[in-house]
Amino acid sequence: MGRVVVLGDEIERARVSNGQLIAEPRTEEGTVRTAPIEDLDLVLIDSMQGLMLDSHALRALVDQGVAVVITNSTHHPSGILLPLHGTISHGAVLEAQIALSASRTKRAWQALVKAKIEAQRRVLHPESPLQKRFSVLAETVKPGDPENLEAQAARLY
Repeated sequence: MGRVVVLGDEIERARVSNGQLIAEPRTEEGTVRTAPIEDLDLVLIDSMQGLMLDSHALRALVDQGVAVVITNSTHHPSGILLPLHGTISHGAVLEAQIALSASRTKRAWQALVKAKIEAQRRVLHPESPLQKRFSVLAETVKPGDPENLEAQAARLY
């Protein structure tokens, strides 16, 4: 996977200059961060305080094949800006995902939920009594997660 840049509440302004994405901090104590746009795959805008970002920066990102995702107040994706041209056809990927059968979608969701629960289990202390519970939850996830084991694991975590 390529490089992902998260622009959170500590960033006041993002701009582009000389092929670099420049993230300027909200406070004087913060550090200006830069990243070469050509190295980026995704920019995640997760700022609840607002972020200054002009169309020049957005254009420069998509021209280099970088996707831009904007989150809502619960930090979940609410919008996406995808390049229409480049080495990856994002439109074709989206069309293929939409065309998936319901059973295949449910199996994909099952795999995703299992992976999330396993990741939570791995973060726990090796001697935690919850280790076994997370293993059981991960192994019992059914396609589509009808028992909502993802939420049960999140509450335990």
